[in-house]
Order: sequence, then structure tokens, then C-alpha cells
Amino acid sequence: IIINSNKVSMNFSKLGIIMCAIIFGFYSVIVSVKPYASDRSYYVLLFGNHILEYQLPKGYAIFTKFIYYISENPDFLFFSVGFIIMLLALILYRKYEDSNYLGLLLLLFSLYFIYTFHLLKQGIAIALGSFCLMNVINKKFLKAFIYGSIAVLFHESALILLPISIVLIGAKSKFLRFIEYIILIVFTLGFAKFAQYFSSIIGILSPSISAELGEYFNQLSISSAGLTTAIKGLPIYFITIISMLKRKELQNKIKNYNKYMILSCFASFSYLLTAYMYWMYRFGLYSMFFVCMFFGQIFKNLKNKNEKMLYIIVIYGFMFLLTFRYLFQMFFYYGGF
Repeated sequence: IIINSNKVSMNFSKLGIIMCAIIFGFYSVIVSVKPYASDRSYYVLLFGNHILEYQLPKGYAIFTKFIYYISENPDFLFFSVGFIIMLLALILYRKYEDSNYLGLLLLLFSLYFIYTFHLLKQGIAIALGSFCLMNVINKKFLKAFIYGSIAVLFHESALILLPISIVLIGAKSKFLRFIEYIILIVFTLGFAKFAQYFSSIIGILSPSISAELGEYFNQLSISSAGLTTAIKGLPIYFITIISMLKRKELQNKIKNYNKYMILSCFASFSYLLTAYMYWMYRFGLYSMFFVCMFFGQIFKNLKNKNEKMLYIIVIYGFMFLLTFRYLFQMFFYYGGF
């Protein structure tokens, strides 16, 4: 690992990236409960099971076939997924021009990587989706389309990359940004009605997908479990609020400020929607990398030391406590993942 102090960033060597990915891959195996439980038991059931292969997205099915030919041990599947997700995340960090060590530290403090222990399909889709958004931000739309298409082959939730990309393209226009924020707020407040309407539209186009969505959309109400998940978004809410308060001061100092604000708002609203439907936060994970790097950029450009210290304590402190609580619950109540 090489520290480049003049740019306030951390550059990983290729060997360093591979070593970190290997370590994380092994860690994702160590945290497994034996016999496999919860979501991991589902992935083990599907691993190498050609009869149930129809349940898998095409990209993930091809991926698991390849892994199965190398080793029939499910632990190798978990190692491979963990290895690939960490590898892609660090490659993205190395390639992205606005990457900074404070953002990376915040990402490591978060549940971004931890969620991939039981979100195998979506974990890979999120990693690929991050490359898609990077290319949208950098206006390399062909590459963005390729990465986004591959991400969809691993998990259908990656379709959210399409509207996000469209919104980011119009980020320069004040009028469009205003309309986008209004739509996002209205959608959040009327989520229950919008979700049911969306489910009925999907039912016309694809009855099979509609049947699956019906399990989630038919009975939407605020629950204690949903509110608990919404609390996990506190650090993201703080970053979004700070970015709004500091926009006038920092928008000319941070490149793509408006695009980062849009991604931050999107992540915040996805966590807020977990009050209705606990898994909505998964959509916000697609923008998590950029939200963390955005905070690092904001922090780097602030001059007030007391203000900086406050943000470090509040955002990093909350992020660490929420992640620690989650891990404590998983290991001491359930014995692992």
C-alpha cells in the first residue's frame, strides 16, 4: 500500500489488491455457519443443482457452473464471490479519479461488503453496477451500457441503473435537478400506492415476475423491522444533509458535485423506504461507493478543524456502531452467516 499524501489518496498496488481480495474471500468462508443456514443454505442448494438452475439469473448461473467445475465445495463458491467483490471494489478505487482514503475507510466501516455474505447474486451485480455508474459520471456511455448489462445478468435489481444513469446525465440542469428531487420525494411519500401500481403494470407485461413482486407489494406498512433498517441509513442521511448545506461553498471545488448529491439522495431515500419494505436499501448499495468517496471529498475541502472533527465522530462513529451491532447480532445470536 502506497500513501500519496499530496493527493490525499491511497493507491493500492496490483499485488496489494489481489492479497486483500484473497483475505476477504477467506473471511467470507470463515463466517459461515455449519450446516449452512439462512440465505447461504439457499445458495448451497442451488450450487451445482441443474434441476433448480431455472431459479438463477443467467449470468450467475454461468458463473456458478464455472466455479462448480473447479470445486464442488460450496465454501469455494463463497470464497470466489467474496474475492471477486473485493477485487472489483479495489480496482474501481484504483481507477476512479475522485477516490480517497477517507471514503475507502468509510466504505470498509459500512455494511457494504458484509451484505455480500448473503447477497451473492446482487453483490456481484452491485460491484459491476458501480463500474457502470463510474462510466456514466465520466460520460463513457458505451462502457456504462456494457457493465450495466452484465450486472443485470447477475441480478434484476441492476435495472435501477437505467433511471439513475438518465438522472445523472441531466445533473447539470437546475430545472431537471429540481424536478428529479420532487419526483423522488413524492415517490417516497406515496411509495405504497406507487408500488402497487407498478406491480399491476408488471403483471400485464410479465405475470411470473408480478407473482414474485406481489409477495412484497401486496401488504406494505411501516414495521419495527423496517424502521430498524432505516436507522442504518443515518450516516448516509448525514452525508446528504451536509452536502446540501455545503453545496454553495464546495460545488466549484468538487468535480461532479451535483451528480454526487443525486447519488447521495438516492441512497438516503432507499434507506428511508425500508420502513415500508426492508430490502429497499439494496438499491442504495449501487451508489454507496460514490457516496463514501463524496464524503471524503467534502471532508478534504473543509477548512474548519472543529467541523471536520464533528463530522468524523458523527459519521464514522455511527457507521462503525451500526456495523458492529449487526455483526454482534449475527455472530452471537445466529453463530455466523
